[in-house]
Amino acid sequence: MTAKEQSPLDDNYSSNPQAVVSESNRNIPSNEATPAGLAPTLSLDWDEDSGRIDITQHVPDDKKHLVTPAGIGGAVVGLVLGGPVGSALLGFGSAYAVRKENCAGNAARALGELTLSVHKKAVEIEDEHQYCQRSVSAINKQCEKTQNSAVYKTKEFVASSWKKVEEYTRRHQILERGVEGTGKGVEYVVNAITLNKKNKEINDVSSEFLKRASNESFNHSKVSTAANE
Repeated sequence: MTAKEQSPLDDNYSSNPQAVVSESNRNIPSNEATPAGLAPTLSLDWDEDSGRIDITQHVPDDKKHLVTPAGIGGAVVGLVLGGPVGSALLGFGSAYAVRKENCAGNAARALGELTLSVHKKAVEIEDEHQYCQRSVSAINKQCEKTQNSAVYKTKEFVASSWKKVEEYTRRHQILERGVEGTGKGVEYVVNAITLNKKNKEINDVSSEFLKRASNESFNHSKVSTAANE
């Protein structure tokens, strides 16, 4: 079995980078319209036909393949910079930001392209040298020799547990919920801060206007009183 048949990224990648789409998002129609407003709701992007969350709903067709690699790249960078919490936040945030036409969106798409190129290079190296395949084969052979050993039981337990976690995650769309929840949560906070700043500026302008109007009224009153005297 080659690296292309058994790669950590196989669930979301294909040999053709342009055709990479998450399994849960295949054959789902795209809607490029993005909700407007300074205070977006935190509702998730449900696809009405399938009844599932579509994290590529507002992503242009030619950029959909960058959502998953951008999330993976963000998670790796976040893990290095901020540990598990940083990994989750930056990973989900990067996947969400691919749909945005701003600096954050440009950075997320660039990160996705970089992740794809690194993955492609890693697959080429693995195909040539078979490092991972040889390691897996050696471990499997060792475990098969001692099926009653702790190593074998640990391997079986980890494999079984991972399969159950993966199945649960896909069925309940944990990753998709994380992307939408984190992205829209950050977007809501940023917009709330922006709106609060604008309201403060409006209040400052209004206060200055009222102060000037009051001073002009007072000065006019003084002039009128002096004229009458």
